[in-house]
Parts: sequence; structure tokens; C-alpha cells
Amino acid sequence: SCIVLLLAVIFFGTVNFAWRTRELNEDLITKGLQTERARKAEHVAYADSRYNLYQSLYRQAQAERRNQLTGRRDHSLDALAAAASILPELTMSAAERSRERLLLRNEAVAVLGQTGIAMAPSLMPENLETQSAVYDHDYARYAISRGRIEIRRTSDDELIQAIPQHQLRATDIRFSLDGRYLATIHRRLPSDPRFVRVWDLQDDRSLLQAETAVSGICFSPHAEQGKAPHLAFISGESTITVYKSSDPQQLIQHDFEFAVEGLEFVGENRIGAVGDKSAIDVWSFGSDLTESLPISARGRSIDWSPLTNRVAVGSQSGDIHVYDLNRKAERICELTGHNDDVFTVSLSPDGEILASTAWDGTTRLWDVRAERELKRLENETIRTGFSEDGRYFCCSDVDGQIRVYEVSRNAPKRVYYGDRGLSRHNDVDFHPRNPQLAAVATSAHVELWDLRANRIKQLVKTE
Repeated sequence: SCIVLLLAVIFFGTVNFAWRTRELNEDLITKGLQTERARKAEHVAYADSRYNLYQSLYRQAQAERRNQLTGRRDHSLDALAAAASILPELTMSAAERSRERLLLRNEAVAVLGQTGIAMAPSLMPENLETQSAVYDHDYARYAISRGRIEIRRTSDDELIQAIPQHQLRATDIRFSLDGRYLATIHRRLPSDPRFVRVWDLQDDRSLLQAETAVSGICFSPHAEQGKAPHLAFISGESTITVYKSSDPQQLIQHDFEFAVEGLEFVGENRIGAVGDKSAIDVWSFGSDLTESLPISARGRSIDWSPLTNRVAVGSQSGDIHVYDLNRKAERICELTGHNDDVFTVSLSPDGEILASTAWDGTTRLWDVRAERELKRLENETIRTGFSEDGRYFCCSDVDGQIRVYEVSRNAPKRVYYGDRGLSRHNDVDFHPRNPQLAAVATSAHVELWDLRANRIKQLVKTE
């Protein structure tokens, strides 16, 4: 009986162990199936989310393009690039994938036809001390004021020519477009009135020294073949004087009916003047006729696009007016947004983009045709300008920063920005053909920047 009992215990123990082992295996199998189902569901959800993101990016690119807003091209291209990076992950046939690639490519081609505006790297000239400096039109030479006016070769910093100043302080220097003439504004002491001097660099002789209060000096932009350019400057509160380099004895003056604050050549023999009057007066000094174009408030700044013959005027009220001189001075747009004096306006060479700076502390880029604001920069800008091909725009502020924008219809440009303040600049200027920018600040260097590589191409010490 003991043996039978022992055998019974062994039997039932074996059966119980087998039963429990079976239950455990079934539990493991069930949990494994549940895990596999969860993994598959997660994979499907992830694939669906990636496909939805792909579709969202593609539709975003289409929407950015179709809204026709200038300056949104980079947003569309970034969205298309992100969509293209997702496409290889999506589950689809080879034919479907090929079709999607074609759609992305076609959309990218359509987007590239839009105008894009993006911030390029900030350019930071080093701390330097000089009174004034400027490059000639081809960047072959630069002129710098240090007790005398020195003309130096850019390539090796060799002194080419020295013009005595008799210990005068040059507050402004300008080369003529052909590089032959140099105009300077001088004063003996900060409290003294300023006067203008014109120097013939080719013959190394002085042509003019006008002992009068002077401001707003500028050369005519395009002299006729073989003829010397004109020089205009404000010689009194309401007087503009025109000096002809071809005839040093001839000075043409015109008295306006208002205090002149800004002037600009709007043709070879025409000058636009703005100031204490709600209008821009265009003076034809060949015939001494004056045409008045109304604006909303006192004019503070003026710029002219020779290619399109458009003139832009910034007013005291903050409004900006653009006129087409080819259409009997028809006003083609009025740009509103600034809430204080617009003291600087700059038109791109094609007259399609306008930059403005006002006392409200903003610099803005505008689409002239659409009458829309494209970009706004919150800074105290002192200088602005476009490169001659219209591709780049720059502005420098009181903290010493130079910000450069690319305005291009050809290729996308990503946004870069540097935020380091340096000393104040005296001047910045673009090369007429190459993507280079020159910067001069209140210290001992002149820097020539390569915009494509974002690096200093040449550093000229002025000590």
C-alpha cells in the first residue's frame, strides 16, 4: 500500500507539473502575440505619421508658393527638402515612389521662380581708427583721410597719391563713377562750417574749393561718353550747387522755396530735392525748370534707380512714395508702416525692392510692385545699400554690425546671424561686379569681405 501511495503521489505531481507548464507556455505565447501585435500597430502608426508629415510638408510648400508673397521661397524649399528626406522611408511601390519624386522635383522648379530674401552671415570688421575712407567703383583703389587724403592700391596697399589737407578733417569722401575725380567735404573744427574740394586724380590738381556750408555731396551717376561728371551739393539752407568737372569755372546754383535736406541725381541733368515741403522738387539744371511731385509730408530722404527711372522718397510721416519718371512722374505706390521719419531709402537697381530706415528703430525691405513689407529688422541702422546687380542688400548699425541679405531668384539661401557688437563704421560699400563688401570703421583697418565664403578676403591696416 505504501508503494501504491508513493506511485499515486508521483503520478499526480507529474500531471500537475505538466499542467502548470502548459499554462505557463500558453501565457508566454499569448504575451508574445500581444507584443507582436503592439509592435505591428506601432509600426503602422509610425508609418502613417511619416506619410501624413510627408503630405503636410508637400502641401505647405505648395501653399507658400501659391500665396505669391515675395521672400517665402526658402520656406517652400525647406519644406520640400524635408519631404524628400522622408520619402525613402515610406511604404510604396517603385512606381509610386518615382511618381512622388517627380512631383517634388516639379514643385521645387516652380518654387525657384519666386523671389527669396534671406539673412546671410553678419560681417564684423575689427576695431579700427580713421576719419573717413571709401573705395573707388572697381575696388582697385581706396581713399583714406589721416591728416591728408591718401589714395592707395587695394591689392598691395601701396601709396599711389597723396592730397594735402592742411590738417583739415575730411568728413566725407566720394569717387566719381569713372574714378578720375575725388570730392571731399572738410571742416577745420567740429563747430566750423564745412566746405567742398574736388581733385582731378589723373592730372593731380585741385579743381574746386568752395568755402561754404556744404552737405549732401554726390556725383552724377552716368556721364556721357567722354564727358566729365557733374557734382552736386547743398551749399546753403535752400540752395543746391552743381559743379561741372569739365568746366571748373562754372557753378550752377538754384534756390528752392524750402530748406533742402536731401538731394539725388535723377538723370544726368536733373536733381531731385526734398526737405521742408510736402513734395519732391525735380530741377532740370540744363533748362532751369522745376517740377513738383506731391507727397504726404515733409521729405526726408530720396533715392533713384537709373535702370527703371524710378525715384523713392521717404517722408516725415513715415510714408514712402515711389514715382515712375518714365510715366510723367506717375506715383506707382505708397508704402506705409513706419511711424516716424524715414531718413534713408534705397532702391534696388531694378526698382522692384526698396529698403527704408526710420527713427522708429526699424529697417524694412519692401516689394514695390506688391506694396508689401518683406522683412523687418529691429536695429539702429546708419547705412544701407544694394549691390549693383541687385543680389545683395546690406545695412550697418550703430553697434558696429553689418547685416547682409541676399535678394535672389536663382538659388535658395539659408538664414545665418551673428550677434556681436563692435565699433561704429564710417562706411560700407559693395563691389560693382563681385560678391564683395568693403567696411571701414573707427580704427586702423579696412576690411574687404568675400560674401560667398563669409570671410575676410583682404585686411588693410591704415596705421
